[in-house]
Amino acid sequence: MHYRDLFIRIIPSFFLAACVPMVDKQAPMTASDISRELNQSLPLPAQGESRLATDWWKAYGDAQLDTLVEKALTGAPALKSIEARYAQANGVIAATQAGNIPQVSGYAAVSKERFSANYIFPPPLGGNAY
Repeated sequence: MHYRDLFIRIIPSFFLAACVPMVDKQAPMTASDISRELNQSLPLPAQGESRLATDWWKAYGDAQLDTLVEKALTGAPALKSIEARYAQANGVIAATQAGNIPQVSGYAAVSKERFSANYIFPPPLGGNAY
C-alpha cells in the first residue's frame, strides 16, 4: 500500500514536468546596451539644442510617414472648429437621448413680504418680514 501511494504521487509529477517547455534564457540588458541601441536608432540632439526640429519625422526615412504627416499638416482643421464640431455633436446626442431617459425638473421661488403692523394681522405677523 505504501508503494501504491508513492506511485500515485510521483507519476503525475513526471507528466507535469514533461509539459513544461524548455526556454532559453537571455542575458539581461545593461544600461549601456540600451543607450547604444538608442544612439543607433536616432541621433541625439546636441548638448545645447533643446528644440525639436519642425520636420522630425523625416529622420525615420519612411516615405509613407512623410506623406501622412504632410497631409495631416496641410488638411488639419483649426482647433476651434474641432471644438465647435464636438460641442455640436454632443448637443445632437443630448437631444436624441432626451426622449429616451426620464425627465426630472423642479422649480422654486422665494419672496419677501413685510406685513403691516397697523393692518388686520396680529402682532406675531404684523410688523415682521417673512
